[in-house]
Amino acid sequence: MVKNTNWLNHFIEFAVVLSGILLAFQLDKCSSNRYQKEVVQSHFNEILEETRFNKRFLESTIQISKKHLGIIDSTLTLISDKGDISTINKNALEILNISQLYTRKNAFTSFVESGDIRFVKDFYKKRKIIDLYEYYKWVEAFDESALRVFTEDYYPYMRDNFDFKNGSLQHRDIYFSQTFVNGLAAMRLTSKNKLEKYKDCLAEVNDFLKDFHEK
Repeated sequence: MVKNTNWLNHFIEFAVVLSGILLAFQLDKCSSNRYQKEVVQSHFNEILEETRFNKRFLESTIQISKKHLGIIDSTLTLISDKGDISTINKNALEILNISQLYTRKNAFTSFVESGDIRFVKDFYKKRKIIDLYEYYKWVEAFDESALRVFTEDYYPYMRDNFDFKNGSLQHRDIYFSQTFVNGLAAMRLTSKNKLEKYKDCLAEVNDFLKDFHEK
């Protein structure tokens, strides 16, 4: 005798098994999405903290750079007016103390190298983060330009003609030579350019923090 197959029961069993698989898959997907969101938020928090640090350093470096540029300007004016060589000597030695911007990038590097940046769903935020750290590289290029002028033009003349140890006065011609004036003028140009770039960078940082709901 041929036994009838209960197709309805088979179908129900299949549907139950399939539903269980789909439910497990969905739960796993939800868990994975939640984990990714938590990871991304953790990176965002670290980048925000890093950006706050960079902002403080930027503000400090801007003030130092303003003072440095002011000394260069006053020195060039003194030279043009054939002014007091003791002040020129003092200023010229102070100008040796150049400043450069330091930007921390550990949080961003970790975000990229871990591959977690691929989990960011908000394209605008991802773009803002990448653009900010690219801007830091642009600022570094201005710093490098200023440092090159310092090491190749200004410092060699100072080393060969000034007294670093005692700060004693030199022959008057040392302070009014065209080589010295040109070195100072080149320093002024690159220092002014990098100061403007620092200010632009600070505006970018403030804009970034505003977008991430920071005060």
